[in-house]
Amino acid sequence: MIKELTDIDKAIFILEKTRDGDDLDPKLLGLVELAVNGRLNNVGKDAFEGLYKEVIGGIYRRPWFHNVENLVIDHEGFVYWKGNKVEHFTLMWAYTESARKQAVELGRRCKILESKGIVPSTDNAVLELERVVFQIWRHNMSITLSKVEYTYFGSITSEFADFLDSIASDVTPTRMHLSMDDNYRISRLNSYAKSHPDEADSVEYILKDVEKNGKIDIAWG
Repeated sequence: MIKELTDIDKAIFILEKTRDGDDLDPKLLGLVELAVNGRLNNVGKDAFEGLYKEVIGGIYRRPWFHNVENLVIDHEGFVYWKGNKVEHFTLMWAYTESARKQAVELGRRCKILESKGIVPSTDNAVLELERVVFQIWRHNMSITLSKVEYTYFGSITSEFADFLDSIASDVTPTRMHLSMDDNYRISRLNSYAKSHPDEADSVEYILKDVEKNGKIDIAWG
C-alpha cells in the first residue's frame, strides 16, 4: 500500500526541486512554509497542491514579478532583470498595488535601456538619490548621469530641447534646476505644453515630479 504523502513530504520535495526554495517566488516560499506549519486555509491548500503538481510534473517556472516579463524578485527583496540586479523592494511592501506600478515602470525602463544597448543595473534603472535627475535623449544621443533617482528615458524634439536651452542657465545651458517656487520657468513650461501638444506628456512628467519632490534637476544633451 502506497503511503499518502503529507504536506510536509510535498514541501520537502518542492524545496529539493527548487534549490532549497531559491527558485521559488517569495510568496510561494511563504506558501510552502505555511504548509509545513499546517496553517493553510482552503484557498492556500489548493494553491499549494497546484504548486506541488507543477514541480512534480517538471513544468514549474518561476513567475515574473507582478507579471512583468523578465523581472523576478528573490527572498531578500532584490529585483532582477534577466539576471541583472536592478532594484530592491521591501518584501512586506513588494506585493502592494503601489509596488506593482513601480515594477511595471521598472520593466519599461529596462526595456528602453536594452533597446539602446545598455545593460540595466541599479545605477541606471532605479531611484537612489534625494534629488531627481532626468536623462533625456536629443537626436538619439544620450548623456550619462550615474546614480540617478528618477530617469526619464525618451526622445524629445530639437524644438523642445532648444526651448529648454532658452530657459536654462547661461552657465549650464543643458542642465536646469527647477523648484516649485520657480514661477517663471513653470509658467513657461505650461505655456509650451499648450502650444505644443505633442510635447505635453514630457512637460507633464517634469511638472508632476516637481510637485511631488519640491525640486528636481533636469539634464539633456
